[in-house]
Amino acid sequence: KNKITGIIGAKGRGKSWYARRLFAQAKRGIVFDSMREYEGYPTTAELGEFCQYLLSLEKTRFKIVFQPAFGERRLYQFRQIARSALLLQDVQLHLEEIDQYGCTALQMEPELDEIVQTGRHFGVDLVYTTRRLAEVSRTLTSQTDEFVCFEFHEPRATQALAARIGGDLA
Repeated sequence: KNKITGIIGAKGRGKSWYARRLFAQAKRGIVFDSMREYEGYPTTAELGEFCQYLLSLEKTRFKIVFQPAFGERRLYQFRQIARSALLLQDVQLHLEEIDQYGCTALQMEPELDEIVQTGRHFGVDLVYTTRRLAEVSRTLTSQTDEFVCFEFHEPRATQALAARIGGDLA
């Protein structure tokens, strides 16, 4: 069974710090590091280099950080990284600030949807961070097994959390 972990909170409140802790514990991990926050791991910004690295691994333990381009290429790169996670299987995929590229309240990229809906069959764990839970797909949040909440200030954020986990808990 896979696990989906959502880490939410305002900027500078500890989301990436917590995500990095989870990544450090993973046996096999990929980070789509749009915020350039992961250090100390093999890192690349080139999709070809990323794929070559993964092909050389087979079933060994590994961790790699992919730092995507800015602009239009980012979405293409995101799709390729998500497909890679499904092909590799038994991997923890980290998506920093997921609402910026793969998942909004109105749509979710098909590759991410496949991970969310069927990742359990491939052993793909998902860890995502967001500042704005209200701007993330309900499909994703309905499948999230664990929310880790840091401080946030927007009333809409509290309302979104309450709608997903219940008012008493939020």
